[in-house]
Amino acid sequence: MSSVAPGKTSGPHAIAAAIERLREAGADLRRRHPRDVLDTLCLVLESFRNHAAPSRVRLEAELPSATGFTPEVVHAGLDLALEGWTR
Repeated sequence: MSSVAPGKTSGPHAIAAAIERLREAGADLRRRHPRDVLDTLCLVLESFRNHAAPSRVRLEAELPSATGFTPEVVHAGLDLALEGWTR
């Protein structure tokens, strides 16, 4: 697996390394049984529905700067997007 030198997060070498990691991850996912992938996705979405879950807290903390939406819009949007989710 390719890696990026410490402290080097941009530039052609970092991009090439990221592409290689994504290709390897994609190959790993394609080898998994679809039921396993679905079960994992279910667990992630369930954790995003829980306002106190570390994954939801982190998502709400990072999405505003990544998207330009206010924290309030991110919070409401996640609630709306996940309200109909059932396993």
